Amino acid sequence: YAETMVLLPGLAQEPAWPTAERKHNYKDDGIVRVNCVWGPDKYNYTLLTILAEINNVVWGENKESKHEFHFFCSPGVNRYAAVPSFIANVTAMLPNVVVHAEQEYYDYMENAEQHDFSMNSFPFGCYNVLVESLYMGLPFTTLVGDRFYNRAGMWLNEQIGMPYNNFDNPREWINATAKLILDPDELKRQREHLASIDLKDSLFRLEDQHFLEAVKYMIDNHPFTETKLIGV
Repeated sequence: YAETMVLLPGLAQEPAWPTAERKHNYKDDGIVRVNCVWGPDKYNYTLLTILAEINNVVWGENKESKHEFHFFCSPGVNRYAAVPSFIANVTAMLPNVVVHAEQEYYDYMENAEQHDFSMNSFPFGCYNVLVESLYMGLPFTTLVGDRFYNRAGMWLNEQIGMPYNNFDNPREWINATAKLILDPDELKRQREHLASIDLKDSLFRLEDQHFLEAVKYMIDNHPFTETKLIGV
């Protein structure tokens, strides 16, 4: 049958409000905790060296700085035979990393909400976990690429009035992330700005239902019209 390309503007995403309730359990105890909610497909050596360079910048300015990178992996990561050696390599390279590999969704959301801010992955960026981060009150920094899969974070930051957390080169990203760790006033300002935003209005109420319109188009134009009766 004939194929027709359907182009979706924007992210081609239909945002979904997280099902986990906010706990409002933010922990402000002098340790800055940075969430790195990346699946096993997002980890790469360059990304880890960027975290190591953030450590160098932070400890170069303040040797007493206390900060941690929290890796949240779904329990499914334990099925990968390479995980033990990977974790050993990461902890050797990043002495301040904390790996969470046993937490299901609701436990992860409750734990992650206690922390300060998040970092996006690169080159394959995130979307759902960034929405979750904003929902939990955590701003995030992101490196912007030239592919759709590393521009979603940029779009989210623009939607909530925080484009200053989008960066075009790694050095800017490293320095800005280090600043958030070192500058409690700036971190507080960003968290307060995020808390003042109506996320449902900014992210979850779309004026143009591009995704739904595309699905409707495909249903209306599908040659096998009887498929419309499935599930009825």
